[in-house]
Amino acid sequence: MPNPDPMGLKPFSKVSFEEIPGVFWGTGLCEMIEDMQMSGAQALRFYSPPMVVDKLMAVYEFFLKRAEEQTGIPTYTGVNMTDAATSGTASGFSMLISQAARGIKNVVKNIDSKVIATSVERQYYFNLDYDKGIDDVPDLRIIAKGTSSLIAKEQQAIRRSEFLRATNNPVDAEIMGTEGRRQLLREAARALELDVNKIVPEPPASVHNSANAPANVDTQPVPTMNDAGDAAVGGDFKVF
Repeated sequence: MPNPDPMGLKPFSKVSFEEIPGVFWGTGLCEMIEDMQMSGAQALRFYSPPMVVDKLMAVYEFFLKRAEEQTGIPTYTGVNMTDAATSGTASGFSMLISQAARGIKNVVKNIDSKVIATSVERQYYFNLDYDKGIDDVPDLRIIAKGTSSLIAKEQQAIRRSEFLRATNNPVDAEIMGTEGRRQLLREAARALELDVNKIVPEPPASVHNSANAPANVDTQPVPTMNDAGDAAVGGDFKVF
């Protein structure tokens, strides 16, 4: 039958780990490292084999690095914290993790642009053609931003945590004060979707009033007046 799509597009969406221009089928992850995968069959058949663990480990490390280069998924995604390359600060390790996830994030981003956006676009054109109750629909361009917003939110949370650690010292605490530090902690807790009021509660109202009160205000009580218009109790006439 003729293609019913008004734009002449294929009525389905797909995405591969590695796209091949001009070809429907792409390349999968296992297919990319097919020549680097070892067989499960017994390699040697003899008694009392020599110890060659170091050489085998060197071969394993070589093919591991080759797989990392071809797939774009570094070993930092599953590295041990005690590794010499990542035994620095927590912020340094966080930067390595973010850098290592770039390849995976690009794959997830392709799902947004090649599957979600195209599916919503087909639904949009279908509604224009067959839903008679829709009037005055403007020209729209479908852009999937789910992955981009999540990545931006993650980066903002990382920078906020780094700022918290960087300002956790006596000099910055003196500049920011207790209230500034409180607001910073509340924003960090809110970004983690925690109950801000339970973790960093607001100070009592009396503390706010005393902190915000002018320094030279006379706080003596105002005396009450009797029927004659004189001060009945408290204070002197000058104060009144």
